[in-house]
Amino acid sequence: MMHPLISWDIAACGIQDFMDSCMEVNQDLQVIYRFKKNHSWESEFDFRKILMKGHCLVLTDTQQSISWVSYNFQEMTGYTREEVIGESPNFLQGEETSHETKRLIREGLKAHCRVEAELINYKKSGEPYLCRLKIHPIFDTGGKLVNYLAQERAVPMSRH
Repeated sequence: MMHPLISWDIAACGIQDFMDSCMEVNQDLQVIYRFKKNHSWESEFDFRKILMKGHCLVLTDTQQSISWVSYNFQEMTGYTREEVIGESPNFLQGEETSHETKRLIREGLKAHCRVEAELINYKKSGEPYLCRLKIHPIFDTGGKLVNYLAQERAVPMSRH
């Protein structure tokens, strides 16, 4: 027999986790909208939808130096915001990262095109993970490239 109090306690834990997640998403949204306003971005992303799906966002300047990462980045990689600000996202790459995929990403960024790829990155612990990413060039209202925004998520790796 199930006790109502125990059931409520379990449900309350789930609700608290959900509420914490919503607070972090809202904090991330405030930061990303401030970037959008301060840099006059010409973009119509649904940032809330992206973040609520558990994807992380990585914002870089035009030289690919990390300016900001969403809360989910730490969960995915083990690195804190403080550790990655100013770094290039390629610090996550390693031995198993495909040179061909890295080349395609570089070419897309150089051409200021949207890039979609999957590549092996490495967590702070050294554990590899497969990262599916979409990198969007961000232009201001005058058409000048001002940032790159990467939408990333870890996907299960299949080992043969």
